[in-house]
Amino acid sequence: MDTAAGFQPLSIVRFTGILHRLANVSPSDFSALWANHAALAAPWFLYHNVRGYTQTHATASAAIPGAKVVDFDGMVELYFDPSTCTLFNPKLLEGRPDSEGAQKYFEEVIFVDEKRFWDRTEQANVRKGVEWQEGTMGFVGKEVKVIVDGKVVVDVPDELWKRWQSYVGGHR
Repeated sequence: MDTAAGFQPLSIVRFTGILHRLANVSPSDFSALWANHAALAAPWFLYHNVRGYTQTHATASAAIPGAKVVDFDGMVELYFDPSTCTLFNPKLLEGRPDSEGAQKYFEEVIFVDEKRFWDRTEQANVRKGVEWQEGTMGFVGKEVKVIVDGKVVVDVPDELWKRWQSYVGGHR
């Protein structure tokens, strides 16, 4: 544990995945369909003990001048505790009488809706039930918040603030 740098191990893990729209779906339609999809997916994510679900919709107006533009239409972030999240650890569902119903909901509601806008072949995102398989394009890591609501939430020792202030004339 590197407490000097303000890092503390967290139990919450973040999965970040990217989404591509189907070729016949416009960017604005993709965004609208995916935003509406959130209401279908929310109960299922809660059932699987997902603690947070965030959609980031790509917009041309959000591009930073001179920056390389990435080739995807959306980014999804799921926050979960790996010891309780059944989405990434389906063994935790064993013995739950409602797990078949949850799986059926995914197949008949969520997955059917996703096929209207999300091109899973583009990113080799193959899914069978609730098990993510090899080839899923995404990233899993522990989130360390540094600035929240405009405030530094990690420990910045006074000597570092003083060093910063020596460069900017005393402004914090």
